[in-house]
Amino acid sequence: MKRPDDVPALETIYRPIAGEMDEFERRFADCLRSPNKFVAELAAYATHGAGKRFRPALLFLSARAAGDITDVHIRFALAVESIHTATLVHDDVLDEASLRRRKPTMNVLWGNEPSVLFGDYLFANAFRFASSVEDKRALRIISEAAATVCEGELMQISERGNVELTEEKYLEIVAKKTATLCECACGLGALLAGAGPEPKKTLSDYGQEAGIAFQIVDDCLDLVGDEQEAGKSLGTDLKKGKYTLPMIHLFRTSKEAKGLIRGGVSEPAAWKNLQRELLHAGSVDYALSVARARIARAKTNLTSIASAEIRASLENLADYIIRRKT
Repeated sequence: MKRPDDVPALETIYRPIAGEMDEFERRFADCLRSPNKFVAELAAYATHGAGKRFRPALLFLSARAAGDITDVHIRFALAVESIHTATLVHDDVLDEASLRRRKPTMNVLWGNEPSVLFGDYLFANAFRFASSVEDKRALRIISEAAATVCEGELMQISERGNVELTEEKYLEIVAKKTATLCECACGLGALLAGAGPEPKKTLSDYGQEAGIAFQIVDDCLDLVGDEQEAGKSLGTDLKKGKYTLPMIHLFRTSKEAKGLIRGGVSEPAAWKNLQRELLHAGSVDYALSVARARIARAKTNLTSIASAEIRASLENLADYIIRRKT
């Protein structure tokens, strides 16, 4: 799962929108500041050592594909990333994760109650940013996306421990809980740049397919990745009974798989045994093949983009998603 040298680094992929990404970073840190010292401390921690910023990048690149980037785009990028960060904070509480972005999670440092409330604070701020824009279409898109993300998370919880979970249901969950926000970012970028219905749809479709692939790769890394390299807690889904695509494939192909799960995987030896089974059964390779197919589908939506530079960035970002290790 190494990222080959022919896939550019994110810094290179983001070069056409470097100025907007820098402005986003500055404003993201500023807009979450609070006169309350405790809230300010939590906000500073949440925005320091940031992640890949896929969603703001998708929004800005989609805007460039359709027209020009304006201040409205930056405000909606702040809203989208606030929602995403809120889901990460809440996920870490639900999964009892201890590491995120190479540092202790907020729930480890401050406990569950402040973490949940700070996640709520991020959600509230997202809609504060979005509501500062008069375009009701954009506000509706981001509102519906936030609700769909929560619905996807609830669906996943409802399927906890279900060894009969189908691939179709898994993909439905992934589309809602992860891909929705990527689709939203692309659609907003295009809409706010003045794109018509068809260009907006093709860019939204790109975001959805790329988002599904992103989550599948994430689920593979959660099972067979390197925790130190990934910079976050791994194995949390399985330990919580959340079965993802590699496990669904393993359940289909191995009679012993369900017995392995029933026996528990909390001990290092049991965990290593399960990883061997996943690799031996080709379950990780299968999941990655599904992700690659989604990336191929994502790229088919880029052919009509006039700017070769923007098209290349979106293509390279899709390739980066499938080959990432963190």
